[in-house]
Amino acid sequence: DLSYFMSESISGHITAIRWASLGVFGILIGLVWFLFFYFQTARSWFAWMITSIWTILIILNFIFPYTMIYSEIYDLEKIILPWGENIFQLDGRRNIISHFADFTSLLILIYFIDATIKKWKTGEKKRAMAIGGSTILFMIAAGIHTPLVDMGLLPPPYLITFAYLFIVLAMASEVSYSVIKSSQLAKQVVVNEQRWRHLLENVQLFVIGLDMEGRVNYVNPFFTKRTGYKYEDILGKSWLDQFIPDHKSQDLKENFEKILTENHLPYFENDIVFQDGQIRLVS
Repeated sequence: DLSYFMSESISGHITAIRWASLGVFGILIGLVWFLFFYFQTARSWFAWMITSIWTILIILNFIFPYTMIYSEIYDLEKIILPWGENIFQLDGRRNIISHFADFTSLLILIYFIDATIKKWKTGEKKRAMAIGGSTILFMIAAGIHTPLVDMGLLPPPYLITFAYLFIVLAMASEVSYSVIKSSQLAKQVVVNEQRWRHLLENVQLFVIGLDMEGRVNYVNPFFTKRTGYKYEDILGKSWLDQFIPDHKSQDLKENFEKILTENHLPYFENDIVFQDGQIRLVS
């Protein structure tokens, strides 16, 4: 923006427009895909359509002699801002291609509104208002004001830089809230884990944890006390192959497969080989 308004040559203005448009492209497309992944309520085909149109426009912006905004340039106008600062703006005939950029801005606004309404309906109203509301305000302030300035219907400067502060503030608020919430949840997880660990360590029942391959990854103290095994002797060993008698191993393997595939935990009794070689029936 500064390069554009402070340049005193037509060529300098054209160069500034090319690179400023690339920056706007990054902001808008970045917001489109950020909202898509963050909300997970936006329509993917809509995001891809907006991205495709803007990609074509930004390529044309670097190909056309006077960018995608102007088809012809007449002069360079000097404008005095209300606070006395001098800036310069191009005076020329608007390129018909620039209307596609205005149309895409309208599509982005509709895209934001649609995703925000769907997010609101999921019950996450605070997040919908903070992020969705700020992006909608940004598009109204920047996406509508910018083409009006280009057409000479409103005086410069552009508001897109200032309007982006809506999103910065909203994201800062959302990130701060997420950090505080994560800290609270982490403390709650620790408390719950300690409570659960206390229960497993003191319950007078056998507790054996198995991984997806059937290897032992946890046994509680009551198990080691009654069976005679040491914790390090059993950890990482195959439960079904080394601690179940051969005549019961196949039945338990079938039960184990059902637990994994059907998420069904049946009640059954089976023999367990204790450390001294005794075989005990366990419920």
